[in-house]
Amino acid sequence: MDLNDIIPPADHAHREGFTNEPLLDALGAPDRRALEQVLVADLQAGSMDLLVVETLAYLQAESAGPVVRTFIARCSDPSTRLGAMAALYRLTQDRTLLAPALDCFRALEARADAYRVYALLGGLYYLARFEGPEVDLVLETYTHHTDFLLSYNATRARSMPRRVIRPLPGETTPE
Repeated sequence: MDLNDIIPPADHAHREGFTNEPLLDALGAPDRRALEQVLVADLQAGSMDLLVVETLAYLQAESAGPVVRTFIARCSDPSTRLGAMAALYRLTQDRTLLAPALDCFRALEARADAYRVYALLGGLYYLARFEGPEVDLVLETYTHHTDFLLSYNATRARSMPRRVIRPLPGETTPE
């Protein structure tokens, strides 16, 4: 397992269109645990890489909850905070994350720069990972937005499954 394959450098050339999910799915239980330990140590050392947080959530590393909370507390960018809260929600289903996540989304709405729409696009998908009527209302409102890009992506975000739990290799899902 090469960590640089799983968490490539944080630049456009390495991350555009990148997903590490197939690599993670191919790992056996011992490698998954070892990767979790490395990623948790990276966050404890001060990393501000959202891909590390999202990878821990994908791995269902419940022990990473406290370090992800610390990451969120250190993070000032509302988009990154929202992404980290969505990842933590995936791990914990902690409903207390919803209000601060909505606050982060409102901060993205309040942006007045040329990148506002693009920040909102990511925000819609992060917000869609939460459950609740407040989220449904925001997504529904954006499906009728006059900006086609926002409307289209809000519609797509609404149709995403809210809670995706993947079993470890060799495990079966309850039916």
